[in-house]
Amino acid sequence: MMEKAKNSKIEILREKINKIMNEKSEYSGSQLSGTKEVKHIHEIEVLQLELEMQNEELRQAGEQATIDARKYADLYDFAPSGYFTLTNNGVIRVC
Repeated sequence: MMEKAKNSKIEILREKINKIMNEKSEYSGSQLSGTKEVKHIHEIEVLQLELEMQNEELRQAGEQATIDARKYADLYDFAPSGYFTLTNNGVIRVC
């Protein structure tokens, strides 16, 4: 089920990238549009856009992880009562 969602997200991402590439393509409508080199350039540009989008998602996820870590550090460090974390086996985890 998660694999389907992942594939769906990838397809949506590819559609967005292709739309962007078609709008910005320097080679669309030119005489070069059918050549092998232009196809390779297009593929490289698409891959570059994919990587830039993934990088942005990773950056945002990193920022969110930092925010969450601060929130839980505050919860544990400044709580009026003691907190501890249990492992799946019910053992108190030492941090």
